Amino acid sequence: MRRRALLLIFGLPLVLGLSGLAYAYFTSQGAGAGTSTTGSLAKPVIGTATPGAGTVALTWGAVPPPATGSVTYFVTANGSTPPGGTCGTSASPISATTCAVTGLSPGSNNFTVTAVWQSFTSTSSPATPVTLTSGAAAKLVFTTQPVGNVLEGTNFTTSPKVSVEDSSGNVVTSDTGTVTVATATGPGGTLTCSNVGFPTIAAVAGVGTFTNCQISGTAAAGTYTLGATRSGLTTALSGNVVINAGTATKLAFSTQPTVGQNIQATGTGTFPVSVSVQDANANTVTNATNAVTLAIGINPSAGVLACTNTGGLTVNAVSGVANFTGCSITKAGIGYSLAATSSPVLTPPVNANAFTMTAGTATKLIFTIQPVGGVLPGASFATQPKVSVEDVNGNVVTTDTGAVTLSIASYTAGNGGITQGTLVCTTNPVNAAAGVATFAGCKINGVTSAGTYTLSAARSGLASATSSNVVIT
Repeated sequence: MRRRALLLIFGLPLVLGLSGLAYAYFTSQGAGAGTSTTGSLAKPVIGTATPGAGTVALTWGAVPPPATGSVTYFVTANGSTPPGGTCGTSASPISATTCAVTGLSPGSNNFTVTAVWQSFTSTSSPATPVTLTSGAAAKLVFTTQPVGNVLEGTNFTTSPKVSVEDSSGNVVTSDTGTVTVATATGPGGTLTCSNVGFPTIAAVAGVGTFTNCQISGTAAAGTYTLGATRSGLTTALSGNVVINAGTATKLAFSTQPTVGQNIQATGTGTFPVSVSVQDANANTVTNATNAVTLAIGINPSAGVLACTNTGGLTVNAVSGVANFTGCSITKAGIGYSLAATSSPVLTPPVNANAFTMTAGTATKLIFTIQPVGGVLPGASFATQPKVSVEDVNGNVVTTDTGAVTLSIASYTAGNGGITQGTLVCTTNPVNAAAGVATFAGCKINGVTSAGTYTLSAARSGLASATSSNVVIT
């Protein structure tokens, strides 16, 4: 009685330990006499553990609180916090006496329920182990990602594996259906693997294992993703697979005039050209820095090629491509083509297009057929003149139909001449046809007009032309 009084006076807590029970504390009130209560936190008893596809539904009996307050609960699955679902955790217990654990793997799974009241806990005996199987196949997943960073036409560093999984991410080990893998994005190379029947193979224990995969073909270098498909299942998309170009072997025109394109000559028309350094399968070798020189391949009119970019006709490749800008050719002609060479030496391009150079803007007049005299005054010239409308490079502007006027430019008396005669032509001015004004019936009238003449051809806006000497006897 004395020991009890001391306990009551000093208000010290007393915890009693009995097998299987966690006891609450004594409370006291009053000075000389008091009352005390004790209680225990019983273990929860799991009622059912109902398996589903990667899921178990749990129920348990409610545990009464030893005193005031409420009891909450948390669940452990296979000795740790559940991977998913509605069950409470040690950090966040729940008051409900039922919950579901999701995201479980197939096989044997163990569960306990722990009751929590204030600072006291009491854990149930483990539920009878629950054996789970995977659910119905719902999706495909790249469980081994393809790894590239290899040359085109070379096996991946790692070939892919594709798993057939249920909605909870469990591999459906009973699945032996087909899995198809193909490129989903990329420059255009062809994916191949050594599996019989590729691109479609059968899963083994729910896994499609692909072997010796590679991407090859024209312009195969670049970054790809792969897709795994089966009808009725969610498609899987892989991470990036990088395919590198092979060794540089050749040049190719990646930008050039199109077949039959009409381009005006220097002074008016220009065109860009790009030359790619490629491997044997036409992949651009992006680390190539060859010095590439551009030239005319087929030159029907003795034209001269020039480009305005730094370096002119010789440019170092950047990321495997030599770019030329502001390129032009001086002479009009049909059937021009380009050529390219490089240092170090590579096979020249074989894909050059044939194109046409046309005249540029009209700038001047030229006597393309000189008038020839040697005749008496009043007699038509021995040779009648023709005047062409030309661009700055001497190309006849064949689209020109403007009028050209002929007149006397100079006169020197001689052979009995006394006064300058008058130039007369059948038609003057004459409209050009396909860029050429053809005069007819031209002569110098006047009985005393013998001497040496020059003629002038003129049109507003163009440089005039002066003929050679015309002698009137």
